[in-house]
Amino acid sequence: MSEQTYTGGCQCGKVRYQVEVDLEKPVISCNCSMCGIKSFARGTGRDGGATVAINARCLDDVDVASLKIQSFDGRSR
Repeated sequence: MSEQTYTGGCQCGKVRYQVEVDLEKPVISCNCSMCGIKSFARGTGRDGGATVAINARCLDDVDVASLKIQSFDGRSR
């Protein structure tokens, strides 16, 4: 599967967005204190370029349990 367009946003509905992402690739589940409270975040990738992380739990009509999950230990880093 290639990238598809999804919509999503925060629980209150004040923040809405549209993203193109390939959900056939693994998604990261992190145990850090920031996970689960942000619908998306901007940052810098390992290559130094700009990146955006999308909280898959905030995407409309996506069953997160059906995705390939890759655990990440952010609490210990």
